[in-house]
Amino acid sequence: MKQLFILISLFLLTNMYVVAQEQPQQTDVDRLRSLAAKLADQKQYNEAVTLQKRLLETLRQTKPDIDSAYIDQMVYLGRYLSRNNQVDEAVDTLKSALKLYAAKYSDADYNYAIYLDNLSLYLESARRLDEAEATSRRAFEVYNNLRRQDFDFSVIAIRLAEICNENGKPQESLTYELLGLSVLKELYGEHSDNYIDELPYLEKYYTAAGNQEKAERTKKRIEQLTKEREEGYFDMPKPVEFTTAEICHEHNNDVLRCCVYFLTHRLNAPHMNDVAQYIFKWSVSSADVSIDVGETIGEVTAKQGNMNYMIAYMAATSYFCLRNQVKSVDEDAYLKVFDALLEFYEQNKELSGEVDVFENFLKLKEKNKLADKLRAEYRKMKQ
Repeated sequence: MKQLFILISLFLLTNMYVVAQEQPQQTDVDRLRSLAAKLADQKQYNEAVTLQKRLLETLRQTKPDIDSAYIDQMVYLGRYLSRNNQVDEAVDTLKSALKLYAAKYSDADYNYAIYLDNLSLYLESARRLDEAEATSRRAFEVYNNLRRQDFDFSVIAIRLAEICNENGKPQESLTYELLGLSVLKELYGEHSDNYIDELPYLEKYYTAAGNQEKAERTKKRIEQLTKEREEGYFDMPKPVEFTTAEICHEHNNDVLRCCVYFLTHRLNAPHMNDVAQYIFKWSVSSADVSIDVGETIGEVTAKQGNMNYMIAYMAATSYFCLRNQVKSVDEDAYLKVFDALLEFYEQNKELSGEVDVFENFLKLKEKNKLADKLRAEYRKMKQ
């Protein structure tokens, strides 16, 4: 709420005071969003739906004009409704969100494609398969036109494969499944969880299409890759001299794979040192990502003398930026970066030793007070 510097009259002051009382503070919105998300994480979906509806009403009071933030929260409501087995209401909510977004923004951009993909999932859950397939095809068309061969593209292609298979079109399902898998392999390597965990669906679709030979071959490949993964095998990119921003850009997918590996493994896992070096050298020369270092990471690095958490911060920041095709994180993304960083810390603190700052952050997170501290740190960092 902006501070009033000039008071024209008691009448104006009184009216502005009434408005201020009637319009919820932004902190109320943040609190409701955080609580709804936390309830959903705890699988208390009915309560999450109730809070999310209250959040939307709060946003309507705070911002009478519908904007992208409001529409995004409608999408979250759809997600909670679906998980609460209120699938028809989830479908209606997503359709309303799509209509609003298309009217105000676009029916051919990234967000529109993602919202369509969500809608296709809910339609599939409602067993409205013809409508689900048409919606999924539209999501694929929109995203394919963006020329982005990223994780979201693979998700949309794989969703379309699943719906085609359920709708009695196994040959088409194979086309989209193989396309999605090729992107996952390029992004994360064939020994990644993302790639291996998706292969059983390829086996399933080969079987549905009557190609038992390829189904059996796929099954054996799954067994081989799983065994190699358990032995610690990682599809490490070849060493590169990152001398220019152009060279860095050519290896964005490789560094994404390294970021995922670093953030999801313990510090004593194979390849961690090589992966850390790859991320660090790429980050120094890349023009695609700008990494700002706030007081927390600076303090941890200076006091602990431990670069691993700096690398984890760089990895989380780079991953978010590359996935969302932005150069730097905004305030909300800064919170997500620290969520990833704290998860990394919790799985590694036995090896690194406890870090006082992170321990304090975990306590603040339990009390739902961490977001405010991180937002303040972000604003200070950007001054």
